[in-house]
Amino acid sequence: QRIKNNQLKAAEHKKQELKNMKIRQKEKEEDLNKKKGIVKEINQNKGIILENKEKMKKATEYFDVTYTNYEKDLSSQLDLEYAKDSYIRSIKDYINSEFNYNIALINLEMSMHEHLIDYHDDAEHAAEFHEGEEGESMSKFIKCGKKHKH
Repeated sequence: QRIKNNQLKAAEHKKQELKNMKIRQKEKEEDLNKKKGIVKEINQNKGIILENKEKMKKATEYFDVTYTNYEKDLSSQLDLEYAKDSYIRSIKDYINSEFNYNIALINLEMSMHEHLIDYHDDAEHAAEFHEGEEGESMSKFIKCGKKHKH
């Protein structure tokens, strides 16, 4: 009787272990699928950033041309306002795409429980060298390159 009880307990224990293994395997698969989805989102956002950067460049060029034409009385105030609106919208779209990309990176970092990028260096750099540049052309700021002297 004692042997049967031990065998039953061992069988129940193995059954529970198998059940727990299946649960852990399912959790791992779900976690992997989540990470794959985030990586896909990151890659999509990279493409959107590039598109928006190009749109911003074109909007900057369009605004510059329109402004020059306006000064020469070759464009109307309405043309100038439209060009300015396009330029501002392109900056907003670019910033939003960068934001979405960074959020996706943060989500991936959180799912992996580790940092992928050191944001501290970039934040310190921006605070030290780019404070007060909000009024300057965003395209100049983006092409920074971090080649400053102290």
